[in-house]
Amino acid sequence: MTDQHTDIADGLTPERRAHVIRGRAENHVPNPGYDRILADMDKDPNYADTLTPHMRLALATYANDKAAHDDLND
Repeated sequence: MTDQHTDIADGLTPERRAHVIRGRAENHVPNPGYDRILADMDKDPNYADTLTPHMRLALATYANDKAAHDDLND
């Protein structure tokens, strides 16, 4: 597993943590539009400032789900 899952609470047992990550992986649905926005944000961090708070939250959730999916399917 990657260090990308640092937003998961520290106090969880390893089994519960794995359950949360598996749940995120199951939630992942590929979205090329979100992938493109995340790539644009990687190129220019100021791009995030142009997004609404709702979109930033949606992208963060999508990125977490995608990271979990990638971790479990690599």
